[in-house]
Amino acid sequence: MLKKLYKLLCVMLLSVVITACGNGEPEKQVERPAQELYETAINLRNNDADYTDVIKAFEEVERQHPQSEYAKKAIAEAAFFSYSYLEYSDAILFAGNFLSYNPNHKLAPKITYIRALSYYEQISDIGRDQGNTNKALEALNDIILTYPNTKYAINAKYKLDLAYDHLAGKELSVGRFYQKNSEYQAAIARFNNVVKLYSETSQTPEALARLVETYLALGLYDQAYANGTILGHNHPNNKWYKYAYNLLQKYKK
Repeated sequence: MLKKLYKLLCVMLLSVVITACGNGEPEKQVERPAQELYETAINLRNNDADYTDVIKAFEEVERQHPQSEYAKKAIAEAAFFSYSYLEYSDAILFAGNFLSYNPNHKLAPKITYIRALSYYEQISDIGRDQGNTNKALEALNDIILTYPNTKYAINAKYKLDLAYDHLAGKELSVGRFYQKNSEYQAAIARFNNVVKLYSETSQTPEALARLVETYLALGLYDQAYANGTILGHNHPNNKWYKYAYNLLQKYKK
C-alpha cells in the first residue's frame, strides 16, 4: 500500500514538473554583470555578428543595468553601429534615447552629430518630400549652437550648405512647374523664396533668371530688369546672367 502511494506521489510530482517546463513561458534572461554584457556586445560587433544580434546585446546591457555607465555606453555604441550599418532610423532612435537621459554626458556632442548625420544621409532628391532635409537642418544647427567649439560644429557647417541647397532646389522645381503652367504669381512667389531664404545657394542665379522670364511673360519689364540687374551684380560670370541679359535685350527690341 505504501509503495503504491509513493509511486502515485512520484507521478504527480513529475506531472507538475512537466507542466511547469512546458507551459510556454519564455526562459528568463540570466542576470550578468554590466561590464560582462557590454564586452559581449562589443565582441559581437567586432566579429561581424548579425546586426540584430549586436543591437540586442547592447540593449540587454541597458535592460539589466539601466542606471549604469555601461548602459549609457551601450546605447551610444548602438547609435554608432546603426549609423555605420546604414540603419538611420535606428540610429536616430538610439541617439534620441541617449540624449533624453544624458544631455550633459561627455558623449552627447558626438551622439548629437550622429543623429544629425542620420537625417542628413536621408536627404532625398529635390523631387521628393524634404522632411528629412528640414530635420537635418534643425539637428545640424543644434550642434553649431550647443557645441560651437567642437569639431562636430565645424563639420556641421559644411553639411548645412548641401541641406540648404536641397531646399532651394525644391522651391525652384515647384516654381518651374507653376511657370510652365502659366501660373505666374505662384511661380514668382517660389522664385522669390529662393532669392530671399537661400541667397547663398547655387540655385539663386537660376531663380533670378526665372524671375526675369516670368515678369517678362507678364509684361512687367521694370521688375524683370530689376532682377536682371541683381543677377548681373552678384553673379556677373554666371550662365544664367548671360541668359537673362539676352532675354532683356530681345524684349527691349
